[in-house]
Amino acid sequence: MPKTRKEINLTYRRNKKAKYETLESQIKLLESEKSRFEEENRQRRDNLQSLIDKLQGKVELLKEQNKEQKSEFEAEIKNVREQHEAEIRDLQEQHEVEMKNLQEQFKIKIRNLQEQYETEMSNLREQHEEEIRNFQPQEEFISEETSMSLNSFGKKEQLLNVFNRYCDNYILRKKGQANSTQFLTFDEYSTNYYNRNVSEISDIQTLKLP
Repeated sequence: MPKTRKEINLTYRRNKKAKYETLESQIKLLESEKSRFEEENRQRRDNLQSLIDKLQGKVELLKEQNKEQKSEFEAEIKNVREQHEAEIRDLQEQHEVEMKNLQEQFKIKIRNLQEQYETEMSNLREQHEEEIRNFQPQEEFISEETSMSLNSFGKKEQLLNVFNRYCDNYILRKKGQANSTQFLTFDEYSTNYYNRNVSEISDIQTLKLP
């Protein structure tokens, strides 16, 4: 049975309403999804911002810590440097004091050695002069017979030469520098000397000494 115009219009309005309701439902669904997405997006944004804030806080904290650590490190380096420089100054001052003391001690030792040397040389000169004075030619060292024997042959200079040798030999023996430590009288020494050197006295044929 054919539809009337009224039925056709009613069906059209019914279908149009249904499509509108469907579209409206779909729009609401989309709006709901949009709202949900926006809420999720807002939450994600908030979470991200919170994370950013946390990270920024950590960064600032790390900066502060690094600054403090750097400051502490620089302070420690400064303290070590100052301590090291103080130790170096102390060592330098100690070294200078020790060197000054060593120089003073060295000067004192040198002065003592010089004084000791001068004293020993003075004593040695006095001893030498005393020995020379004690061994100047004197009549008691020469027996009368020896003097007469030498004088009879005109050998006064030879007698003096022998006596000087005797003095030198006596000094060496006294100092322990001669080969023999036996002390001879001048007559014994002169007898031995002329016995060893009689060939050097060409004008003496026989020499009798006690």
